[in-house]
Amino acid sequence: MAGSAKRRANGEGSPCKRKDGRWSWAATLDGKRRWFYGKTRAEAHEKYQAARSQAQRGRLVAGKEAEQTVRDFLAHWVDDQKQPALRPTSYVAYRTRLGHVIPHLGHLKIGTLRPQHIQSCYAALAQAMDANTVRAIHVILKGALERAVQWDILDRNPAAYIELPKPIHREMRVLTIEQVQQLIAATAGDRLHALWVTMVTTGIRIGEALALTWDDVDLLAGWLHVRRTLYHHRGVGIEEGPPKSRAGVRSIPLPPTAIHALSVHQQCQRRGMVCGLIFPNLHGEYSKTGSVSGTFALALERAGLPHVRLHDLRHTAATIMLAASGYDIREVAEYLGHSSPSITLNIYAHVMPAKRVETTNRMEEMLGGAR
Repeated sequence: MAGSAKRRANGEGSPCKRKDGRWSWAATLDGKRRWFYGKTRAEAHEKYQAARSQAQRGRLVAGKEAEQTVRDFLAHWVDDQKQPALRPTSYVAYRTRLGHVIPHLGHLKIGTLRPQHIQSCYAALAQAMDANTVRAIHVILKGALERAVQWDILDRNPAAYIELPKPIHREMRVLTIEQVQQLIAATAGDRLHALWVTMVTTGIRIGEALALTWDDVDLLAGWLHVRRTLYHHRGVGIEEGPPKSRAGVRSIPLPPTAIHALSVHQQCQRRGMVCGLIFPNLHGEYSKTGSVSGTFALALERAGLPHVRLHDLRHTAATIMLAASGYDIREVAEYLGHSSPSITLNIYAHVMPAKRVETTNRMEEMLGGAR
């Protein structure tokens, strides 16, 4: 009909003049209702058109990206996005864990990935590995897919809707104070005696201990300074680097037992090979954790003690500190190099009931005479 207004096509939105004199243009873009405002109808419509064009360009790019396989996306994410920010050992761990999902999900186009695909993948993985490993894989995969959401490749994260297996809480194995004394006495003549003593009295990590040089200890003042650690790369070798976190760089007071053991160790070293490292291998190079762990296992056996891992000397140190009078959770966190006392509390919560009983007993000692 002549003179009639041109009909707007579906999806063109609708204009409306507001009471304040401005114009609004309402339309649905990317599934969301949006409003565009202008002094005139033409200005509001122009803003809408610009937004629609931008959304269409974004969908076109995202549509192409969504056609790539999960395998290709994960490889791009971990190699190009994550690797620069990760330590080499962490990068290897990311690649290894994501490698477990590739046989199950790698062939799918990422745009078609659904929660049920991931759920089925985890169910299959649970047949070959424990729940904690599956949960660790999930953390990395969920992070990768969250990036896909941020890049507009996915509308939502399919890994956010997964039912995970319950975590396995393994009982921590530590030595008692009596067993620590037995270990120290039984290994007094061993080449790595000072290493066992240092770890069980300070709680430092094995990588931190094996990276120590004599410049890191002040035996006269009784201080040990943790400045670096060793990272072992399978098939590559050993790399020195900073500790796990900023809190890992720390200074720890040495008890007399550790000072004595390190002093004797230093004197023995001076009579032989001098390389700067406190705990080198027989060739004056960095010791390998696997080799040292084997030596520790033999030391426990000769001492008649139950088998614990070398890392359990760190747990033993923390447990003894928390069970002893005068140490609070913040102090122990600083000893261990944890970035937050909450980490220490989560790991060593089993020690805290005894600590509360001790606090109650001290309160009774102070107030008992008031009755």
